[in-house]
Formats: sequence, C-alpha cells, structure tokens
Amino acid sequence: MGVCLRLLIVSMQRSGSTTLCDDLNRFGIPCWYELFNFNTNPIQAGYAAIKKLGMTEAEARADPRRFIDRNVKDHNFTEPCVVAFKVFNGQLNGTHGLNAVVHHVDMCLIYRRDNVTAQYLSLEKARLAGCWETTPSSQHDNPQCATDVVAMMQRARESSRFFTSVARSWFHAAEGACTKSGRQILKLRSEDYLSSRRATPALANLLVLQRKTMLAAFTHK
Repeated sequence: MGVCLRLLIVSMQRSGSTTLCDDLNRFGIPCWYELFNFNTNPIQAGYAAIKKLGMTEAEARADPRRFIDRNVKDHNFTEPCVVAFKVFNGQLNGTHGLNAVVHHVDMCLIYRRDNVTAQYLSLEKARLAGCWETTPSSQHDNPQCATDVVAMMQRARESSRFFTSVARSWFHAAEGACTKSGRQILKLRSEDYLSSRRATPALANLLVLQRKTMLAAFTHK
C-alpha cells in the first residue's frame, strides 16, 4: 500500500509535461516534476530532494521506494493523499531502474506527444539555442527562442528518425513494466491535453477517488 497514492507520469522532454505538473499542483495534487533527475545545472527536483533528505543519488536509485516514501513523509501530507512525479527516458538505470520505480508506484500515466518531429525540434532548439522555456509568453521573452527551426530541421532529419525510434522504445518499455507490475495505466496525448487543459480536474478527482478506494479496502481487511 505504501504512503499516499503515487502516480508515475511517463513522458519525454518537450511534451508539455511541466504544464501538466503545474496544473496538477494548482488542483491540489502535489507533482514533484522530475524526481529522478539529479542534475545540478540548473538544480533539478531530484537533486533538491536528496539534499533535503540527506541522501545520495546512489541511495535514491538503489532504493526508490525509500526515496519516494521519504519524500511523502517529509511533506506530512493529509488524506486523501496523492502525489505525482514524472520520469523521462535516460533518467533511470535501464530496464532494472524502470522496473524498480514502477514497482513502487500505484498508477502509471503514459503522457506522450504524437508529433515526435516537432518534439525533437523543440528539444534541439532548447539544447542548441538555450530555449528551455515551456510557455509561449516565456519563449517570447527569450530572444534565443527565435532560432530558425526550419534550417535546423534540414540539418537534423537523420537524428529525428533516431529520436522517433528512441521514443517508441521508451514508451513500449514503460507500458510493459507498468502492465507487468499490475499497475493501472492511464494514457493521455499531450496534444489533446494542451489544446484545452480541461482534463486536469477530472484527473485530480480520479486520483483522489482511487486513494479513497485504496483506504477503504485497506480498512476493511
């Protein structure tokens, strides 16, 4: 059962997952963003968490359940307790790391962007030009976001095909791990979500209902 219902958001960079997390936070579902991103430039959620908890990256990766549960306990949440965090390809130690994290969550949300070419160009633009902003207004304020993506696309056709293959393999592995562990799987296209962002209240209500169901089942055992 663990502490709190834990939602794992399986996604990739430049899919709008930060917006999804922002919206969940606004609707009362704490989302910890990239909990297994331990980079320090800039400081990411995983690094901030291990420093606050007095853990090392190696300890967090070796015992994801302890790492996740300690984060919950540190925040002292009240019931119905639901938390979410996201993972991207390359943030876990291969299949073993993915399985270990999935084993210690309660639900999986597969959140993917169908237009992989646009996703790849967005990622390349961020990497090459320093345009990491995630909203139109913040991108407008950063002159580096004015990079010509058409010219970039012409230089990156082969890399784009490789990126598509990576995305396909990542989501296939993640969905397989969630299925194998018996976790409930939700699926959401980022294009559908970002077009209106109306799904957040329904998702938040579903998560709270699932937690209440878990508590009721636990109480009657």
